Amino acid sequence: MSSGLAAGFLLDQQWHWLRGEMETTKKPALAALVRVLDSANVSYAIIGGVAVQVHHPDPRTTLDIEVAVLSADAIPRDALIAAGFKSTGSFEHSENWVAENGTPVQFTDDPDLASAVRSAEEISLENVTLRVIRVLDLVRQKLRAGSDPARVAPNGFPISWTRKGCSRTIRVFAPSSRRRSSWCSIGCLFEPRFRAR
Repeated sequence: MSSGLAAGFLLDQQWHWLRGEMETTKKPALAALVRVLDSANVSYAIIGGVAVQVHHPDPRTTLDIEVAVLSADAIPRDALIAAGFKSTGSFEHSENWVAENGTPVQFTDDPDLASAVRSAEEISLENVTLRVIRVLDLVRQKLRAGSDPARVAPNGFPISWTRKGCSRTIRVFAPSSRRRSSWCSIGCLFEPRFRAR
């Protein structure tokens, strides 16, 4: 298991403890989800915050599990229900579930992630093997999400990444300042030394 993922599970416990809740992590939900997907032979890739935890050793937390699949029809709904997951709604290109322990799970069948699903890396998590989006595909996903006007806060940073302390940008060719801002956020996420002076 990657050190970033292990740290993420510890942060899960601390977050729940600070809220006065039972100490829990998304680890059992992640393992149960992977077992269901594997037994149904679903092509998938773990994306989002959990993928960042897998690929980066620094502590980072995320409350949900995001999964890219090739088609919404491939989501094994009956098997998920049998494993204790509950459907909480669906939207264009996404379907939301919650695990038995309350961990939110979001499936996406976004066609732009199809190649990332096909090329996902396999990472061991105790007795299951996770299929996780590759780093390059993860950065592309975050850049694309950050350039989506529906997900950008008034300050130009992606809503989920708005943070103080990141004023340097990694210079890349990008026609819009939002993309540079998104890249800066990714720089802060992947390389914590990029801080404001």
